[in-house]
Amino acid sequence: MAGQNNESLNSQRLRRFLIYGRDDGRYFVNERRVNVVRDFSQHSRIIDRMISEGRGLEVVGLIKEFVKFTSTQREDSRGWGRAQRKAVSEWYNQAAFQNNPKKLLRLGTKYKKRHGYTHRDLIRLAHVKPKTHHIEFVIQYIVKGMCSSSNFDDSDGLIREAGQFIKGVEQAKECKGNAINHLISLIRRYNLTREHIPTNLLNSRMFGEP
Repeated sequence: MAGQNNESLNSQRLRRFLIYGRDDGRYFVNERRVNVVRDFSQHSRIIDRMISEGRGLEVVGLIKEFVKFTSTQREDSRGWGRAQRKAVSEWYNQAAFQNNPKKLLRLGTKYKKRHGYTHRDLIRLAHVKPKTHHIEFVIQYIVKGMCSSSNFDDSDGLIREAGQFIKGVEQAKECKGNAINHLISLIRRYNLTREHIPTNLLNSRMFGEP
């Protein structure tokens, strides 16, 4: 009976070690500076003990079970919470963009990707729902491209102005080395930035660093 209790206790201590990094049952709720090598050496003795008792397969099984569990949790936690989705949605729908869609377009085409996310990624992950047709126009372009945005009625002056800016950005993308003068005119007309210039032309003397 005592042997069975010891086996059960050792299994519990191993599980504690896998989850908390130590097998003595202590858990710190606040951040704490730790010596990982020292703590591992001290609290992993339970593994050696169980292996010496002929329970190596059980040790491996518990470790595999733990790894599988953490992998599943990591996959399930990739989604965004409500607060995060709301914050992103409110940024795209802010008042500064509702009456100035070109401003949002400028940011969306200038900063295409940051920290591994594109604007398209953010809009889809946050399920952004545009509050005005001006915001919808920009989001349609960012997510689906120019063809989608061309379906909007350009009798709206703000939509028309934003549409012209999109055309300027798209034309700049297509510029080759023999169209430098045209690219310069696009930059001046639409106030394009360095990020709008095709990468292969950035080394041109026209756009190189002084």
